Amino acid sequence: MKKDTMRIKTKKRMLVLMGLFLVALVVLAGRVAWIQTVESEKLQKMAYDQQTRDRTINSSRGTIYSSDNKVLAISASMETISVTPSQVANAAELSQKLADLLGLEYNEVYEKVTSKAALVTIAKNVEKDVTDILREWINETKTKGVKIDETNKRYYPNNRLAAHVLGFVGSDNQGLYGIEKSYEDVLTGIPGRVISETDGKGNDIPFSSEEYYAPQNGRDLVLSIDSSIQYFTEKALAPAVIDNDCVKGGVAIVMKPSTGDVLAMAVYPDYDPNEAFGPYDEEQAAIWDSLDATEKKKLRESAWRNKAISDTYEPGSTFKVITTSAALDSGTATLDDHFTCVGRITVGGATMKCWRYYRPHGVQTFTEALGNSCNPAFIQLGVKMGKETFYKYIDAFGFTEKTGIELPGEATGVFHAIQNVHDTELATAAFGQRFNITPISLIAAISAVANDGKLMVPRIVKEVRDSDGNTLYSNEPKVVRQVISKETSEKVRGMMEKVVSEGTGGNAYIKGYEVGGKTGTAEQGIGASTWYVASFVGIAPANNPEIAVLVALFDPKGPSHGGGAIAAPVTKQIIEETLRYLQIQPNNADEMNTGVIVPEVRGLTVAETRTKLKEAGLKYNFQGTYSDTSIVKDQIPKPNIEVLENSSIILYTEENAEKTMVEVPNVYGKTISEATALLKNVGLNVNTDGLGVADEQIPAAGTAVEKGSLVKVTFKIKEVD
Repeated sequence: MKKDTMRIKTKKRMLVLMGLFLVALVVLAGRVAWIQTVESEKLQKMAYDQQTRDRTINSSRGTIYSSDNKVLAISASMETISVTPSQVANAAELSQKLADLLGLEYNEVYEKVTSKAALVTIAKNVEKDVTDILREWINETKTKGVKIDETNKRYYPNNRLAAHVLGFVGSDNQGLYGIEKSYEDVLTGIPGRVISETDGKGNDIPFSSEEYYAPQNGRDLVLSIDSSIQYFTEKALAPAVIDNDCVKGGVAIVMKPSTGDVLAMAVYPDYDPNEAFGPYDEEQAAIWDSLDATEKKKLRESAWRNKAISDTYEPGSTFKVITTSAALDSGTATLDDHFTCVGRITVGGATMKCWRYYRPHGVQTFTEALGNSCNPAFIQLGVKMGKETFYKYIDAFGFTEKTGIELPGEATGVFHAIQNVHDTELATAAFGQRFNITPISLIAAISAVANDGKLMVPRIVKEVRDSDGNTLYSNEPKVVRQVISKETSEKVRGMMEKVVSEGTGGNAYIKGYEVGGKTGTAEQGIGASTWYVASFVGIAPANNPEIAVLVALFDPKGPSHGGGAIAAPVTKQIIEETLRYLQIQPNNADEMNTGVIVPEVRGLTVAETRTKLKEAGLKYNFQGTYSDTSIVKDQIPKPNIEVLENSSIILYTEENAEKTMVEVPNVYGKTISEATALLKNVGLNVNTDGLGVADEQIPAAGTAVEKGSLVKVTFKIKEVD
């Protein structure tokens, strides 16, 4: 009986053990299946990451050119320093060296150098003269684990020129504002990679292969901006804003009516995109360190904002050009019509004054009414036209939609809904008040008046090119619609010429040229918060316009806030210098102001340049650090351009250093990373082709070349028997 009981117990135990064994087997099989199916990809990636080192080689961002082929933005070669912590034997010594050399905190560097990460970045955008010192120290101390890779830093060689058009990039080379942002996908390239095999500690495996994937550089842009016209515009705008104490700054735009090309777009105050995250003037620099992060952010964003496209304002009397065009084109009025001004007019129960209510204009023709900028006359026009017709032309001129300019942050005009428009609202709108538009939409509309009535899409980018200069895409001028007839355009241009030659726009008159224009002095806000915009729109030559110009000065606190007094002279200066630059012939050369031909000074020393420009009757403005022996490498405007006497020429310099010659080292048999490091250690640039080890190099080893020259190295995979 006992034996049977024991036998049964033993059998039960065996069954339990077998059951547990089977369960364990099933669990193990399930785990294996899970690993081989569900986690297979993840584990393969972990193994690959453990056994390889993958380093990114940054691509070069595309270059931005002006329409006159001047470099506006370019990527300069810099270097990134990174560390493989597992390979570092002298962490404290290396950390101290990196902290001293790069101006970093020792503790922060040491924490990175001793971390468990496979690869850590210590610093980006390091100048080559700094990394050369580090390379020398690494060679002397036999330090391992430090990687120095070439990267690119965005550089704006003309400093503040066209800053609000260009924008800038962030620390990761990504476009944040302006063209840099709106054309990010075109300008940015595709990074390259270097993949090498490593052991468990991250050390390179001897005789292992290395895979190199070359970076693809971004594409280049050619803008419609002309660097000389941009310079003329900025040079005229900045002192006007300063002299008239314009609290909210100012904008100026120059457009070619026939194409919609933006030849210049200036905003002041401006900033240097090379130093976009710092103070933009000496006044800010003095208080910068005392500001908190929120205050700094507010000042930065104010400086970066492109008021020419992102801000709206009430245009005032400059809009009378649009009302005039609509009235003539719709048949509401003719050039033979007369208007009577008694100093005021009552519409819809509201009495509105003429700006010269104290001495009314009396009876005047339509042309005289525009020249006198008479509000009662335009109120009569608006009411007679009716809101349906008036709004039809507002829509046709594009004020209720974005212009389509290829810059980020464009705003849209703000108008009363047509069902809410009564005689009072129509009356104020007819002379440019109680609605808001952007400067870019107004200059586009004025250009349409100048362009036989055709509204163009404002063009800021003309071409996209590859790095070899081949055109990949041409952005042709685009007509939006025919807004007014050619006959109406001719009539309005003639009326605008009378505004300058006989009316309120006399401060824009230029001897020898027919200039058309219109003044604007617009009240903004209500009650105690009221402020003014002084503006002027001009076209030249009036009979066949080559350029249209808008100048707007926001919240002037000087002796005058009138557009004719303070904005018209700025427009005159821009137009006169631009017409000379474009070699537009005057009607009567004897009436012209004295002009000066800009001499060639590129290649001369600073001392020689000063003498030559003084003899020519010109002033000068040197950019950057320089001495008497520094060489002038570029100038704006370029040589042989006619400018006004006493104009200032902007000059860019570089130190007059002797050429440094180096000997090309032998890289035969080296891997891509070894060959690249060897050549860069002596200051040479590298162009690699193929995979494997170096098989050919041009120039040959031992050749003396200028530092910075390019060495082409061909790599091949060696066959093994």
